[in-house]
Amino acid sequence: MNGRNREFVPAVGFVLAGLSLGSGLLPWTNLVAVGPLESAPGVIFGLVALLGFAARRYGATDRRFSVLAGIGAGGVAVTAGVTTLHPSAMTGSGVGLGVPLAFVLGLLGLGVATADYLGQDRRALLRRGQYATAGLFIGVTGLLVGFLFSTAVFLLLPNSGTIATNGAGTVAFSVGLAVVAVGYLLWTDRSWGFLDIAAPSRRGWLYMIGGTASMFAILALTGAITAFLGIPSAEHGLVEQARDAPLVLLAFVPLSFLVIGPGEELLSRNIVQKHLYDGFSRPAAVVVGTAVFAAIHLPAYATGPPPAVFATLLQLFGISLVLGIVYERTENVVVPALVHGTYNAIQFAVAYVAITSGMF
Repeated sequence: MNGRNREFVPAVGFVLAGLSLGSGLLPWTNLVAVGPLESAPGVIFGLVALLGFAARRYGATDRRFSVLAGIGAGGVAVTAGVTTLHPSAMTGSGVGLGVPLAFVLGLLGLGVATADYLGQDRRALLRRGQYATAGLFIGVTGLLVGFLFSTAVFLLLPNSGTIATNGAGTVAFSVGLAVVAVGYLLWTDRSWGFLDIAAPSRRGWLYMIGGTASMFAILALTGAITAFLGIPSAEHGLVEQARDAPLVLLAFVPLSFLVIGPGEELLSRNIVQKHLYDGFSRPAAVVVGTAVFAAIHLPAYATGPPPAVFATLLQLFGISLVLGIVYERTENVVVPALVHGTYNAIQFAVAYVAITSGMF
C-alpha cells in the first residue's frame, strides 16, 4: 500500500473527528454544557478521536492509535445517545442540533477507525461507502414510493372509514416496496433467481420460532430499561388512530403476514442487505442493513419527545438485527417475513386488547 492510500483513511477520520469536535460547540442540552462548551464530554472525546487520527495520518504505524481514535469517536456517539435518553431532554427546548449531528459523526468516525485498524485502503473505504450509500438510497426510495402509493389510495378513498383506508393504504405501501425491489432487479440486470423465496425448511422453522422469541425478548428488555429510566414510549401512528377505531388493529393482524412482513423484508433484507454483501463482510452487511431499516422507520415513530423517539429507534435496531441475522443464516426471505409478520400480528392483537379493555 503506497503512502497516499495509507493516509487516506485516517485523513477521512481526521475530518470527521474535527466535525465531531465542532458539534460540541453547537446546542446540546444543559446536562453536558460547561461554560462556553455546549458539550464538554463531546469536545473531550472529539479531541481524543482527532489525536488518534492525526497520529495515523502523519505517519504513526502503531494501530493502537486507531483504537484511540475509535474510542474517541465512539465516545462522541455514546455521549450524544446518553444525552438524548436523559430526562432533561424532555424539558425546555429538548435536544439541540449538536446532538444528532454528533451521534451520526461519531458512528461514522467509529467505522473509519475500524477500517483503519483493519488496514483498509482508499479503494476499500470508498467501496464500502458506495455500497452503504446505495443501500440507504434503495431504502429511502422504497419509503418514498410506498408513501406515494399509499397517499394515492387515501386520495381515492377519502371517506371509506379508518379500517378500509388504512388497510388499503398499507397494501399499497407494500406494493410500492415490491415495485422498488423489482426496479432494483431491472436496474442491476439481475434475474428473478436473485430473490430468495422458498418454503421454509425444518431449520427455517426453528429460526422462525427462535427469531420471534428473540424479538420479544429484546422488546421486554428495552421496555424494562426505558421504564426504569422514566422514558415514555413513542407510539406508531396507527396505534394513535386505533384509539378511536380499535378494530383497525384486528384488520392488521392478517395484513402483517400477507403484506407488511413480506413487503418490508423483501426490500430490506433480500434487496438492501443482499446488495451490501458485495461491499461488506456478511456480519457488517447485517449491521449496516439494520441501520438502514431503523432509519427509514423514523417518520412512523416521530410523534414523541426526543428520548422516546431515540429509545424506540434503538429498540427497533435490536429487533431488526434479529431479522437480518435470520435472513443471513437461512438465505430465505420467507423466514424473516414470517418472523416479522408474527411479531407485528401479536403486537397488534395485544394493542387491541389493551385499548378495548381500557388498559391503554
